[in-house]
Amino acid sequence: MKYAIVLPTVAAIGLLTGHLEADELKVSHCFSGDTIASINDGTEPQTPRDQPHHSFWPHRGTNEWVEYHFDAPRELSATEIYWLDDTPGGGCPVPQSWRLFYRKDGKWAPVQNTGPLGVEKGVFNRVAFSPVVTDALRIEVKSRPGRGSGIVEWDVRDDPKVARSRQMKRLIKPLESFSFEPPPSALIDLIQRTEGFSREAKEYCGRLGAIKQDADQIRAEIESGEPVEQDRIVKLAAKIDEVGAGQVSRLGPITFFTRYPLSRPNAANCYIWQSVPERWGCSIRTYDPSHADLPAKTIFADPAGSIFDMNLSRDAKTLFFSFKRKIENCWQLYEIGIDGSGLKKISRDPASYEVGAIELPDGDLLFFSTRRCGFTVCQPGPTSNLYVMHRDGSGVRCVSQNTLSDLSPRLLPDGRVLFTRWEYIDRDLTYRQSLWTQNPDGRSYQLFFGNTVRDVATFWQCRPVPGHGNLIVSTFAPHHS
Repeated sequence: MKYAIVLPTVAAIGLLTGHLEADELKVSHCFSGDTIASINDGTEPQTPRDQPHHSFWPHRGTNEWVEYHFDAPRELSATEIYWLDDTPGGGCPVPQSWRLFYRKDGKWAPVQNTGPLGVEKGVFNRVAFSPVVTDALRIEVKSRPGRGSGIVEWDVRDDPKVARSRQMKRLIKPLESFSFEPPPSALIDLIQRTEGFSREAKEYCGRLGAIKQDADQIRAEIESGEPVEQDRIVKLAAKIDEVGAGQVSRLGPITFFTRYPLSRPNAANCYIWQSVPERWGCSIRTYDPSHADLPAKTIFADPAGSIFDMNLSRDAKTLFFSFKRKIENCWQLYEIGIDGSGLKKISRDPASYEVGAIELPDGDLLFFSTRRCGFTVCQPGPTSNLYVMHRDGSGVRCVSQNTLSDLSPRLLPDGRVLFTRWEYIDRDLTYRQSLWTQNPDGRSYQLFFGNTVRDVATFWQCRPVPGHGNLIVSTFAPHHS
């Protein structure tokens, strides 16, 4: 079925909107909730899902068309289309592709375009072509498989000033999503109210602030219609890339592991023995952000295994991780070089769960294990304590004597061990799993935080914020999951 809308050919409308008057717009289909007139209503789109718009919905994966008929032949050499994209949530992303035709001697002929026929989201896609004299243009749209498509605005004026302004806005658009300041968060607010940013962070924010001033100036000039040299925007983008690349290069390679989710434990302290992978299969990979074009490199993989956790050695050359295969009961400690060499098992007690290994300054490993064979008062599984051993798995010694569970250790900058402790001394059944510290040898045991806090119930998986003394990032969790 063909749809058409007749538009008035009053010159005043063209003067008011700046658009060419059309005898009619024709489309292969228009959704009942949309309008054909919106295709050329003179509105400058703000988003790719602006209302009103036109769509071919519910036609999906189809070939559609739109024709733009003029009241008299015109010479044209470019056109601009702003595609509909109501995803996520809608069914009409930008189309897969499209073609442009002009009417010549009553027949449709393809234009000789000098550039790509773009389908970029959120901008006018401009295509230039060899000049033609015609009384109609036609676009043929190929929707993506299983999806619809549509048009927010089609502008055939080829007005150089309008096209340049849009080009400038298109160039500046990536800067709109760039954050020149740290995103608001409780952590950022806490740092600013207490110790403040580090010297490096202040310098970085200062460089971004200077770039933001330039970006705001260019944006204001574009909005006011002032001419802006494209080179200024290109140089500004290059500055951002330079600053960003400098920060990224300082990060160095990132190492991470993959696995399927673990089952939910009854309580935080139970996760060492109660968590079971939904499916088997895991890997360890390294990724270098300074080479974003390269994929992550896999240095270890086992389709019949799972990884519980992983930590980096002090010299950043070795990974310590807790691993088990499908046929095994308990997590065991392993090590592997960051290049994938030197894989070996450290644990020597297959009947005990052993996880969370961190390297101490003297080269020994501190970890938590169920070797003591104690049992949680209200759970059917073993308790865990902190242990120290040599890198070869020998010399194991317990360095905490909690009757319930100690877990999730981490070294503080001053050498103390920060960990989560669950016990029932002077408290009720449910609360509290708070943070404690001790020396690696078990001495100087003392409260760090949370013993008198009732909500949240559990502080665990803590990490010190580099350069900020006693500032800690922690996972807040309920006692029971």
